[in-house]
Amino acid sequence: MLIQGIINSIRFIKRHRTFAAINITGLTIGIFSCLLIILYIHSELTFDKFHTKGENIYRVVMHQPGNQVVGSSSEWWVVSPAILKPTWENELPEVDLVTRTISRKWTFKLQDRYMNEEILVVDPEFFEIFSFPLKSGDQSRVLQDPYSIILSQEMALKYFGEDDPMGRQMILNEGKQLTITGILEDVPGNSHLQFDILASFKTLESILGRSLLSENWLNNSYRTYLTLHENADLEFLDAKLRKYDIEGFNESTWTFHLQPLYDIHFNRQIRGAGDKGTLFIFLTAGVFILFIACFNYLNLYIAHHRTRLKDLSIRKLLGAKRSLLIRQFFSESLVLVLISYLVALLVVWLVLPLFNATLEQNLNFSSLWNMHILLVSLGLILLMAFISGVYPAVYLSRFQMANALRGGMIKLSRGSQQFRKAIVIIQFSISIALIMCSATIIKQLSYANNKDLGYRKENIIYLNLINLYYAEKYNLISRITTFKQELLRHPDILAVAASTGIPSNIGWSNIPVWEGKDKEDNPFFYRMIIDYDFLDLYGIQLESGRNFSTEMGTDKGNAYIINKAAADRMDLQSPIGAKFGFDGKLGTVVGLTGDFYFESLHKPITPLGIGVTDEHYWSFVSIKVGNTNMQKILKYIEETWKNYIPDIPMDYSFFDERLERLYLKDQQISKSMNYLSMMALLISCLGIFGLISLSLKERTREIGIRKVIGASYARLLNLLARDYVFIVLIATIFGGALGWYLSIAWLNNFAYRCRFGFDVIIISAILTLLMSMLMISFKLIKAVTTNPVESLRVE
Repeated sequence: MLIQGIINSIRFIKRHRTFAAINITGLTIGIFSCLLIILYIHSELTFDKFHTKGENIYRVVMHQPGNQVVGSSSEWWVVSPAILKPTWENELPEVDLVTRTISRKWTFKLQDRYMNEEILVVDPEFFEIFSFPLKSGDQSRVLQDPYSIILSQEMALKYFGEDDPMGRQMILNEGKQLTITGILEDVPGNSHLQFDILASFKTLESILGRSLLSENWLNNSYRTYLTLHENADLEFLDAKLRKYDIEGFNESTWTFHLQPLYDIHFNRQIRGAGDKGTLFIFLTAGVFILFIACFNYLNLYIAHHRTRLKDLSIRKLLGAKRSLLIRQFFSESLVLVLISYLVALLVVWLVLPLFNATLEQNLNFSSLWNMHILLVSLGLILLMAFISGVYPAVYLSRFQMANALRGGMIKLSRGSQQFRKAIVIIQFSISIALIMCSATIIKQLSYANNKDLGYRKENIIYLNLINLYYAEKYNLISRITTFKQELLRHPDILAVAASTGIPSNIGWSNIPVWEGKDKEDNPFFYRMIIDYDFLDLYGIQLESGRNFSTEMGTDKGNAYIINKAAADRMDLQSPIGAKFGFDGKLGTVVGLTGDFYFESLHKPITPLGIGVTDEHYWSFVSIKVGNTNMQKILKYIEETWKNYIPDIPMDYSFFDERLERLYLKDQQISKSMNYLSMMALLISCLGIFGLISLSLKERTREIGIRKVIGASYARLLNLLARDYVFIVLIATIFGGALGWYLSIAWLNNFAYRCRFGFDVIIISAILTLLMSMLMISFKLIKAVTTNPVESLRVE
């Protein structure tokens, strides 16, 4: 019976190719979109869940009340001291295995070039705790010996090509040789630990020539992971950890806690990178598109009932029962959905590499064969088949044969008209809402990109010096002045400045002191030390006071410039001349800046104190260049760099590109929403195209008669199109309300945001109307320009 139903369904599809093509296209777009969303959500929800011991792995975190810049950072820190590992191994029987990790940047020699690489330094227990498989090497031995190193397949290909790298040496810029003892399989994209090179602490200590084990429990430079014995009581263990509490700032107590591995990705409070709000957005969009596709099929099926009534009448005349007809409708829906699903799989396979590249994701097509995704896909197919087939099956199978033969077709069409319109209104309402969300995201990103941030961002290159302090032989710190002077010899280099931070990456905070400060009031301020050229290079304006000056001998280490948020926090009505400083030493406020935005617009502007000196352990060198031949300028900067540091490649970036990366997640959402909203609109337009095609067939005689009695083309177009314009206008009301709610909810993630106006609703409605009219204009024009004799002959 089932096989016969499928055969009949295939015959039906062959007889009604246009109808089937429209439906398969709409369903394919809907399923394809849902499959991409399912892959993304599955990747997010399975973060770090590929580890065999995953349920028993924990990360050590510290709760440090008071150690935060309020409104900007969290009081939870992913840090721990080196002494924690041996102490807990000896004193806590619940603890099974412990590994520390720390990131370092080393420079390797590749033929005649030097390459900076990020290294993850770990303990030997790392491979016992985590399930990162080795392609080559003995897991129990790879990290045991000093001067050993493990490469990913990608890194091995980069340095050794197709040759076997096992046992080969990699040379550090200082001449030390490291032996490759293992090759890693590719690290999954949904792992919070990402690395291409692993080294042991034995290796790091051998290179440094000293032990890293410190007794200082405040020397928190490491991230520590551990596993517990199976019967360990987590609550009891957490209470035992109070033994290791530390007295922190503001007379607060800093405490150690264990964070489950599976909690890391989505815990935003403890610096998780995942966002459940984004998952909700994609899940909602996927459900919307799914229902649009199903409603599209349902609507077209009902509208197509004229072509079915004769067939159904004959079947009933021959004794077919209603249950048989219902099964036939369901089998037709199931066959169409299955075909669409197979086509959608092919499209996903073809498009996924482009999707990954565009959104910087690492989704894998093979994940579609995961048991959970297969079950979801099966459920999706059955749900779509049920939604698409239930109403037509019940509706078209219950008609009376006598009514169909005595004009029941017209009654049936009129009876379904309002329902069909309601479905189209729902489709376009959802489309308009998604377009509004996409437009809002684009508007906010444009707002962030064009907003006056209080400093220049164009034509600035910055060099990252943070990792140079491990190469003390270059002594760049004492040579920074001559390095700057050498750069300024180029006519297109306008200014050079050194600093401990740059806007968007201050990275340093302290508890300040000021005159009249309450002893119990100990807030954290961001802190930056700059040279005398920094503020001018970035064009940071002062509201009052003066800039630092080399002519003022007392400025160095004694003068400060603060921002307005700092002045407000200290309740300084006239900040110029006020006593203020860091490290318990009072200096003098000589300048007040406006509140320039040194973080993303997601966060409020927080207090900042700026000091000045001409020699410091700088982290950045900023270079302002002219808008000319950038390649020549970069070449000159690199040549100058090599004269000072020949064995370390220059690590540079463009400042405006860094600012754009602050909104990387938002840009990914924007691109995704652009795609999803267009897919939803396309499915809706396919539906309205099918409806207008069938509607024009029903009104062929009416159009011919109207043309014979003198109706103009314009009047006929107005008559045929006004119902669909009305549908879009009604959809604008409902879709506008839904889109407004979703857009405002998303904008609330920003401390500074664009104004949501009716222009977004109007633009979304106009775009929807234009797309729908474009889709049906060909049919409308063909209908009104057809010779009326031909129209009447058809009837």
